[in-house]
Amino acid sequence: MDPYGNYDCFMIEARTRARYRLDEIVSLLPYRLRLERSFTNHPFYPPSLPLMKRPDDRDTGLDFFDIVALVDVGPGAFTVEDIRTLKSYVESGKALLVFGGPNSFGEAVATYGIFDGFLPVTVSKEKKVIKPSPPVLKGPFAKFSKDLGSFGRVSNIQVVKPAKNSQVLAEAAGRPLLIAGPCGLGRIMVIPTFPDVDDGNVLAGAPDSTSFFGSDGYANLMGLCISWLLRRDQDLCLTGFRAPTADVTVGRALDISIKPRLKHASARFALRKAGNEITLDRDPEFRKTVMEASHRLKPGIKAVVHHALAESPQASGIYRCHMTMEGNGEGKEYYRYYNLGFYNIKVPEHGYNAKVSRIATFNVSKKTGFRVYPVGYHNALTAGDTMELVVERIGKVPANATLTATLTRPTANRERITVAGNLPVQDTFSYVIPDLQPDDYLLEVTLATGRKVLDTVEMPVVVVAPLREEETMFCAVSQAAGLTSSAGMRAWFNEMVENGFNCFTLNNVSRLSLDKQKETNRNAVMESLWSETVQKNGFPLWAEYSRTVILSTHSWQDKQGEKPTEPCPYTPPYRAAARTFIRDRMDATRYFPRLVSMEILDEPHLYAANIDYSKPALAAFKKRYGYSKPDWKDYLAFRDRRRMDYFNSAIDYAETAFKASYEEVEQYLREHHRKYPHIHHVYAQGGIHHPGIAVFEQLNWSKHCHSIEFDSYPWLYGNFRAWDKIRMGEPRYMFAYYRVLADYLDKPIGFFVETNDFYYPLEIWPANSSNELLYLAVGCGTKRFHTMILGIHGNLNGLYEREKALAKELRRIMEIAPLAAVAKPRRTNLGVLNAWADHLYNVPSEPLPGGLEGLGFYPMRNRPYDRLYPNFVEPLNGLEVIYRAYGALPDVVDERILKSELPRYQAFTLIGAVKTMLPESFERLWNFVHAGGVLVMDGIPCETTNGGKDDRFSHVFPPTAKGTWRNLAEGLRVRDVRVGKGQILLIDGDLHDLMSRSYEKDIPMLREELVRVVSEFLETRRIVADACSSNPEGIGVYEMTAEATRILTVINHTDSVASSTIALKAAPDLPRPALLIDYISGRRLRFSRTKEGVQFGVTLASREGMIVGVYPDVPMTSTLTVTPHVRASRKWNWEFRMLNKSEKPARGSYPASVQVYSPSGKRMKCFERFVPAVNGILQGEFVMPLNPEIGAWKVTAFNKVTLENLSATFTVRG
Repeated sequence: MDPYGNYDCFMIEARTRARYRLDEIVSLLPYRLRLERSFTNHPFYPPSLPLMKRPDDRDTGLDFFDIVALVDVGPGAFTVEDIRTLKSYVESGKALLVFGGPNSFGEAVATYGIFDGFLPVTVSKEKKVIKPSPPVLKGPFAKFSKDLGSFGRVSNIQVVKPAKNSQVLAEAAGRPLLIAGPCGLGRIMVIPTFPDVDDGNVLAGAPDSTSFFGSDGYANLMGLCISWLLRRDQDLCLTGFRAPTADVTVGRALDISIKPRLKHASARFALRKAGNEITLDRDPEFRKTVMEASHRLKPGIKAVVHHALAESPQASGIYRCHMTMEGNGEGKEYYRYYNLGFYNIKVPEHGYNAKVSRIATFNVSKKTGFRVYPVGYHNALTAGDTMELVVERIGKVPANATLTATLTRPTANRERITVAGNLPVQDTFSYVIPDLQPDDYLLEVTLATGRKVLDTVEMPVVVVAPLREEETMFCAVSQAAGLTSSAGMRAWFNEMVENGFNCFTLNNVSRLSLDKQKETNRNAVMESLWSETVQKNGFPLWAEYSRTVILSTHSWQDKQGEKPTEPCPYTPPYRAAARTFIRDRMDATRYFPRLVSMEILDEPHLYAANIDYSKPALAAFKKRYGYSKPDWKDYLAFRDRRRMDYFNSAIDYAETAFKASYEEVEQYLREHHRKYPHIHHVYAQGGIHHPGIAVFEQLNWSKHCHSIEFDSYPWLYGNFRAWDKIRMGEPRYMFAYYRVLADYLDKPIGFFVETNDFYYPLEIWPANSSNELLYLAVGCGTKRFHTMILGIHGNLNGLYEREKALAKELRRIMEIAPLAAVAKPRRTNLGVLNAWADHLYNVPSEPLPGGLEGLGFYPMRNRPYDRLYPNFVEPLNGLEVIYRAYGALPDVVDERILKSELPRYQAFTLIGAVKTMLPESFERLWNFVHAGGVLVMDGIPCETTNGGKDDRFSHVFPPTAKGTWRNLAEGLRVRDVRVGKGQILLIDGDLHDLMSRSYEKDIPMLREELVRVVSEFLETRRIVADACSSNPEGIGVYEMTAEATRILTVINHTDSVASSTIALKAAPDLPRPALLIDYISGRRLRFSRTKEGVQFGVTLASREGMIVGVYPDVPMTSTLTVTPHVRASRKWNWEFRMLNKSEKPARGSYPASVQVYSPSGKRMKCFERFVPAVNGILQGEFVMPLNPEIGAWKVTAFNKVTLENLSATFTVRG
């Protein structure tokens, strides 16, 4: 306790956060108890905020806290040293509270051996199912049996055996429920139970009083427990509280009494009523005070608080009486402690300085009237949407009664808008939301006969702005709050907004079907609240794991053909099933008007069990390829065209399903005149796979979606060669491939930027490692970022520091989101072949370890490992040679699109000792070189996918030729030859292997020679990147372009400070640079002009990033104009301009923020733009809604070039 009487609690809890109601209970205490929270989400992960190491240090140790609470935390989260610290802490006179749960006691993975002799119980792995029963107070707590209100039933009990020196204070079904005991000078209390999902929730507008955790008795009991743990034994002297039955009807009275045994005491009563949130079964917030009273209590005389309820149905609802009682004896010197065993108290019995609180919750029900609520509790829709409501009659409702529904905005312009009038009372009714200003509204539904009002029900309704395309162009997507309380959910949302996120996943995608969206259970309550919170603040929603295809995948444990897709995608019944399935999904999405996209299937891979051998599938195969479909084992043995046929048949099989889903989504959107939601693909680890185990495809599958996403977590999974030295090798390769694929298919790409993972608790990289990948993703053109960042409300693995570091950079990037949204990666003049056929035909023979033959992650004992799925014999590290030699990231081009893509390039590379190619690839590459192209190879391809030979490259480099090899350091040999107008460089050895080996064997000269020889070969032939780094190993540069603008993302890829010179070559399609500005730091960069273009120097800290705008003009000032007077339903506009020294709009694309505020101060994102000022101009043209707020509106503008803050106002008239 601090000098001001405040207590502190360090609470560690599982991220699942079941409703133990501890926040609520703490808020009701008559003294202040401050909570410091820490979280864990794995049996062996440390807490996000670890236990302090010193138990006796008031400033930095546990001694700062008066109590430690472990809420469903297993012993595996702690080290032996942690338990020693905790034990010393308690023995010194502090307290420990331990709750059970699905992760602790008998459910824990780890054993409680390290707690031996510490806890007042012995934990058993025995499981007992009990008949739900109310608790029975025992021992010293027995006297409170009538003092705490009613108890609900305990449904979960974990088996523990009380220690000899402990006391059982409560039992349930004959099992110990509350066990307390001493530990040195301190105290410990163990509660081996936990709530069910629905405990403590409002149901049909009534509070939960049937469960133990939902009842008043539990809340009041916990107040006693906390007082005892804090050694406030005097609080346990106050008894005599009585509350009547929890269920009453309107017209009755609420009576709460207290009959104390103390000589001097006072009590304060506050009766509050829940608001209209309970209409949607949300947590009652008790903001309306009905009455307050104070009493001077006298010994043996009952004090009663009486409140008569009106007879009207409007008096119904949930009420809570909160009583605080304090013993206020005078003359502290007259009282001294007496040790009475379980607690020490002061005498005489007036409880000097005692404080207690009690609550009594009442459900006041109607005698007659009705209950009304939206279908599925969906209360957030946009103008033009139809809101459906369910009506439930209570008692007798006259046959001539009618319903009227009106909308009122509580904050401004309180005019009532009738949306439904004089409707007959039926089980459901609906109304169309008018073109109203996006805001919070109050829906009032009135039941009346003529002019006589029989009942009125109010509920919150939110009108949200319709989703515009530009709001979806650059999204940082945060996970939904997996919390169970309204307050916790809002706190999570606010933190994620503060962290920079502007899009949020749905709360529960497993409910994304029409039937489930019409349910009114706890899932519906939380989903409604979450979607309302996100959408009304102007943010879009996103659906992960939503599954929008009928396709059987991932069946790695089953035998060939056991888990095909049913019905077969090649049959008419499949299309009919797909149509029904998709339309159900799309019908469900209408309850989420700002939903951007739904995931098609998470990381799709087909295994042997998913290969279809039904008659339609066999017939389709034979029709296409001319022979009978072979077995999977035969496929692995083929070396001719049949291998590719079999693989392509599986690709086509899944593609047929993806195409059907995509076409059905597009058809549905056209029919319903909707633009969203879209559907997107998500690929694992960039889609690198072992073709001997699984079938995976990016190119053809990605044609049938609106956008593409992939992941790559190099710091989480060290499962590729030299992972600790070439850390960005894998993601760089993936981005080089996907940015070409996205450009080829004209689809945006998304990327998962992870900070942690459930399966990999080791921090193998520094805390700022995620930042590096975030900047790489931006620089390579990513438009959607997903993270599993969990923040303080649910952090995994103690990586809170990493998450906050990522959030800091994300906020900076989001400031220039309008520019990043329209920027496109600039294609290079150097291409790298993604050897699709060679990857398929030349599978490594090393098998995966037993038990790991499937898609997924590996136990950390197998990491790092150089021959594991998904990367097997590392197919990526050779790109690092080309990247460093070129000074920039080249394009990686899928072999199957060479026909259209190869003409773009001046030079091309074949790396990875490619042996096998498509027959047409030989022809195209050969013609490319003959026409003057430059080719770099580390092997001589000679096999075609048809099983034949193509020796045209072999003839160029005959093995018997003498004097053509150049011997370099470390045994490296190279040779080059002219072919037609072009030239080929051949390196003796697989670049992937050579680069990996140079790190594994610590041979720096080997990689230096590789980089030098390739660099000289390219430079001699004037193959130079438009934007390149003089130190690409340390500082990488990644180029994008927008209108008259070049955008350079510059990243330090090392563990220390690094420097480089960035050279920017003049480009015929882009104007000459006049201004370079780093939007991350806000600094203008000095640059010098060269013969080729411009250059500038950079020095960056470890994994620090820059995003540099390169402009042909220099904005000097800016202006903001707005329509001065606007009326409802009329057009209006604002215009922001950035002017150069000639007072003309500056050329280039500039990020600018123009924000609009209503007279009540609410930001109106529906009147804002999310694109850059193109050639210095950004305009917004809008139509005012039917009911705009009357008064002075405000428009503000800011840009990061001139740094001016502009403001303008306009008047909205009635």
